[in-house]
Amino acid sequence: MFQARSDKGKDSKEEATAESKPQAQSQPQPQPQNFEHSESEEYDDEGDEGEYETDDSEGEAAKENEPIDNVKAALQAKAEGNSYYSNGEYEEALSCYSKAIELNPEEHTFLGNRAAAYTMLRNHPKALDDCLAAIKINPDFTKAYVRAAKCYVAMGECKAAESFLLSGMKPDAPPSSGKADLENELLSVKNISTKLEAAAKAVEAEEFRKAIHICSSISSQSPDNLAIQLVQAAGLMGSKQMEQARKLLNDLYRIYPHNHDVLCLRGKTLYYSGGDTSVAKQHFQQVLRSNPDHKKSLQFFKYIKKAESLKESGNDAFKKGQLDEAIDFYSKAVLLDPVNDQYNSILYCNRAAAYMRKKDWLKGEYDCSRALDRNPRYIKAFTRRGQCKIENEKFEDAVKDYEKAAQLAPDDKEVAKQLKNAKLELKKSKRKNYYKILEVDKYANTATIKKAYRKLALKWHPDKNNDSEENRAKAEATFKDISEAYEVLSDETKRSRYDSGVDDDGGGFGGGQFDANDIFSAFFSGRGGGHRQSHGHPGFGFGF
Repeated sequence: MFQARSDKGKDSKEEATAESKPQAQSQPQPQPQNFEHSESEEYDDEGDEGEYETDDSEGEAAKENEPIDNVKAALQAKAEGNSYYSNGEYEEALSCYSKAIELNPEEHTFLGNRAAAYTMLRNHPKALDDCLAAIKINPDFTKAYVRAAKCYVAMGECKAAESFLLSGMKPDAPPSSGKADLENELLSVKNISTKLEAAAKAVEAEEFRKAIHICSSISSQSPDNLAIQLVQAAGLMGSKQMEQARKLLNDLYRIYPHNHDVLCLRGKTLYYSGGDTSVAKQHFQQVLRSNPDHKKSLQFFKYIKKAESLKESGNDAFKKGQLDEAIDFYSKAVLLDPVNDQYNSILYCNRAAAYMRKKDWLKGEYDCSRALDRNPRYIKAFTRRGQCKIENEKFEDAVKDYEKAAQLAPDDKEVAKQLKNAKLELKKSKRKNYYKILEVDKYANTATIKKAYRKLALKWHPDKNNDSEENRAKAEATFKDISEAYEVLSDETKRSRYDSGVDDDGGGFGGGQFDANDIFSAFFSGRGGGHRQSHGHPGFGFGF
C-alpha cells in the first residue's frame, strides 16, 4: 500500500514563500500520492467545493473595531476576486482575496474564498492552511471542514480527512448546521479510502489492470488525489504501459518535486525507458539523502547497481573470449527485474552475441527474438537474428529481418550491406548445397572435406548399391552430386567463387564436364592398392 508521508522542513518553508505560483511550488507537508491526472481543476463531486463564499453580510465583515474604509476596501477586493474566480482566472482571484484578508484578517469567508482559489490551482496545502485558519475564527464554518477534508484526500491523507470531519460533527447540531454535508463527505472519503486500499493490494498482487480500473473508478471523485495517481502509475508500469506512466509521473513531478514516492516512481520510469540512466539514479539519491530508509528507493537503487555490475562483468568476459562466463553474467542480470523491458532487451541481445560467438545459432536466434519481444525497434537485434537465421538456413526469414532493420535505419550503410548479403545467401540457397551434400559445415577445412568425400564416395558408389535398379539409380545420382561437390570444394578457386555466389555458365560449378569415376579414381589411386576395371565403371580399382 502506498503511504503518504510528510516532507517538512525545507519543502514546507519553500511553500510559505510561493503564493504567486502555487501550482509550481506547492510541496505538501503530508506527501500525497496521485495516480491519474485530471484535466479538470474542479474536484468537488457535489459542485460546491469550487465555489467561493458569497456571504455579503456587512454585519460580520464590518466589525465595530475595524476602520470603515478597510471594511469597504476588503469587500470590494473580495467582489473583484469573485468576478475573476467566475471567469476561471484563479491567480487574479487569489491576489484579490489575499488583499481582502490583509485588510480584514478576521473575516473567515475571505479565507474560505482564498482556499477555493488555491484548490482550483491545485495548491492543496495552501488551501488546507486557509481552511484551518477560517475554522479557528469560526468553528461552525461547515464548508471549511468539507473543503479541508477534500484537501486532505487530494494529498493522499484519507484517514486524516475522516478524523477531521468527525471533529467537526456536533451530535446535537440541527440539520441547518450543515451536519448532513459533513456526513456525506465522510461517506465519500471512506469509499475512496476503501477502494484505494484495494487498488494498492492489486498492485502488490501484480493484478495491474485491476488496479488501474479501480483507480479510474474513483478518480472522478478526487482527480487531484496523489495516492490514487501513484497507484495508477504503478499499475501502468506493471502492465508495461510505460509511456502513459511516464507522462503521468512527469505531471506529478511538476507539482510535487520533492515527494519521495513521486521521485521513486519517476526514477523507475526514466530507468525503464532506457537512455541516460544517470538522471534516474539521481532521483533515488535525492530521496535517500533526505530519507535513507525509504524502502522502495533503496531497493531499486541497489538493483540498478547490481544489474549494471552484472552487465559490465558480462561485457568484460565477452571481450576476453570467456563466453560461458559472459552468458552466465547476462543470465543473472536478466532475472533481476522482468518488468525492465528496455534493459533486458540489451541483455538478451548481448547474450545472443555470446551464443553466436560459440556458433550456437539456435540459442542466438532465440535470444534475439526475446530482445525484440521487449523492444520491437531494436536494430542490432534484427541484424543479429538475421545472421543466426542465415546460419540456420532460414534465408527468406533472414532477409525479412534485415529489411526491417533497413526500414528502421535507412541511412545505415552497414545494414544495407548486410541486407544485400542476405539476399545473396537466399539466391545461393536455391542451388545445390555442396556443403550439405558432403555433410560438412561451410567452415570445413580441406582435410575435413577430403575425409567426408572418402566416406560418402565409398558408401554411395554404384557398384556397392547393385541390389536393385532403383537403388543403383539413386546411388549413381548421389555419387555424382558427391563428386561434383568435392570437385568444387577441394579447389580453392572454385570454392571461393561458389561461396561468393558467382554463377557459372549454367552447368553447375562442375561445369557438366567432370567425370565422377575419374575423380574417384584419382582420389583413391593416391592411396595405392590394386585396381581393376569395374563393370560399367572403368578405372575404379576397388572390389566391393
